[in-house]
Amino acid sequence: MPAMEPRPPRPSRENNLWVLPRVMGVEFRPIRLEKPRAYYVGHERRETREMIEILLRTATPIPIRAISPVLYIGEVGVEDYEVAGHNEYRFLAFEPKALAANATVALGWPGRPADSRVALTTRYKPNIA
Repeated sequence: MPAMEPRPPRPSRENNLWVLPRVMGVEFRPIRLEKPRAYYVGHERRETREMIEILLRTATPIPIRAISPVLYIGEVGVEDYEVAGHNEYRFLAFEPKALAANATVALGWPGRPADSRVALTTRYKPNIA
């Protein structure tokens, strides 16, 4: 009987880089700038003075990968983010008018199926400043 090759260990939740952490909280805040901020949609350069800051708190860090997570508000993906603190991330939505009030909010990876996203119980509620 031929010797069987050992199987690689099955990925656990802790070492699976596709698994996103549980979201502990989310806050939405409108931002108005004095000077326009540039951003890109594909190769097109755009500018805005109004955006929505979305502060996301997670139970554990978001895994570091070659791709970045996306915060989905409805089907609109918010891709621009930065680390704001320990397990805190600041996402910036540069086109607030594209975000529908009461839309679902979920964290996911780009190009992955919608059912793989971490859905939040919170819905998007724009705060008018």
